[in-house]
Amino acid sequence: MMKMNQEIESISINTGNDDESFVILESSKNESSNSLMCDRSISWQPSLIQSTDYVSSPIESSQTHVQNQKFSICLSSMNMSPEDIQKKLHDVLKENVELKETLHQNNMAMKEQFSTLQTWQEEVLKVQKNHKEKFAETKTLILKLKADNQELRKGISGNMNLEKIKKLEEENNKLSTQITMLQEKLENQIQKEKRLFSQMQPSTKESELHKVVEQLTHQLEVAERARRQQTIDIERLTVQLSRTHNQLMSSQQQLTETQVTGSAVTNGKIDLDSRCQRYDQLIDQLSSTIKKEAERIVSMDTWIQMTLPSNNLQLEITELRKLLTEEQVQSVTRKENLNIALSSFQELLIDFKAVIQEMESLKEDIIAKEKHNKQYELIQKRTFREKIDSLTAQLVGKEEALAISERNLSSLQECIRLESENKLSYFSSIVIR
Repeated sequence: MMKMNQEIESISINTGNDDESFVILESSKNESSNSLMCDRSISWQPSLIQSTDYVSSPIESSQTHVQNQKFSICLSSMNMSPEDIQKKLHDVLKENVELKETLHQNNMAMKEQFSTLQTWQEEVLKVQKNHKEKFAETKTLILKLKADNQELRKGISGNMNLEKIKKLEEENNKLSTQITMLQEKLENQIQKEKRLFSQMQPSTKESELHKVVEQLTHQLEVAERARRQQTIDIERLTVQLSRTHNQLMSSQQQLTETQVTGSAVTNGKIDLDSRCQRYDQLIDQLSSTIKKEAERIVSMDTWIQMTLPSNNLQLEITELRKLLTEEQVQSVTRKENLNIALSSFQELLIDFKAVIQEMESLKEDIIAKEKHNKQYELIQKRTFREKIDSLTAQLVGKEEALAISERNLSSLQECIRLESENKLSYFSSIVIR
């Protein structure tokens, strides 16, 4: 018995550095204390593990094994010799040491798992903070884009017709109704996915959480790229608006110039009217001179007929000389009048041709300008409409992506909260045991 006590004390000294799971009472020399050794020599005190991760099943199996073995020792010790009891105690102490080592290893593993879980939770919180910050930035950018779009619409409304604006508003209303329908469908799908997610096992939740986090990061990257592209598109639109404003100013200047040219044409018409009046007067003068010449010829014929039967040649010669001198003077005047009339007619033809050319060139310029303005207006309207549609579609897509990401984050937070509550409840139940 002394040897047995010494071995027990040596083993208890060697195992005293670790957490004590056995409390061994010193046995007296009386053999009647065997019953006390059976009852109270071996008292199992499991170490409390303060961690939040789940406990592995080997610990529970080891506890049940030790309890069963304790009961078997108590039953068998009633019919054993002291040497057998010493051997049994030695074996039990060895098993106690092994169990201590396994418990220590389990404690270390659970501490490591708890530390990894804490780090993972910190990383998840950091990611959530980053996501919230990025969502706030995207919201501010979306608000800025909306304000810019409203300003652009106000600027465009000054140059567009009211009917086309009404058509665009109707199209926007239709798009908004379609967007609401799509949002309702998305909400229904998200609710279905939440139900499926709640019905899934907790072992697959961690992998799905990682996948969702990766998807959210990818969506944030895509949103950042889209934001940059939208800033570039907005800059381009501002440049195009400035160009259109300049072109409108130039077209207005051209219209004023055309109005000035139209006034010049009207002035030219007035000059032509005055010239035509002058030419009409000249024509009247020529017609009067022609009538006078015809009357003179008739008078000459009558005089010749009257002078033919007379024999006085000198009188005839003198009269003929007078008539010749008169005819020469009249012919000179007629030539001068004809030259004046020809020069005036030539000037009139030249002016008329120049006016016709100017009118044709003005008509061509006006037609070309009208065509160019119509084509330019159509192109600008199409481009602005396409840009507005693309920007509205991008804004709607970003709003949907933000709503989906917010819902995913809320579902993630709920899952993490439920997971942590389940783990804490599980650990609390284990500690109570």
